[in-house]
Amino acid sequence: MQIGDLVRYVDPATRKIPSTPMPLVLLGVVMDMKIKMTMASNNTDMVHAYVLWNNTARQAHWIPTDYLEVLG
Repeated sequence: MQIGDLVRYVDPATRKIPSTPMPLVLLGVVMDMKIKMTMASNNTDMVHAYVLWNNTARQAHWIPTDYLEVLG
């Protein structure tokens, strides 16, 4: 994954079960990447991507890269 990639949000809980697709599809573009601390994994450092979502509000969020899948 690198800056400029088209990505979609993928919930790791449903990624492993192919018969249970995630009901919500979010597409976005990676604008920046950095290592940040996350509480989800016992306060460890993880690579996060700053994603500009392709929605009407043009929201952007820092998301752990484990939750993103590169398209194309």
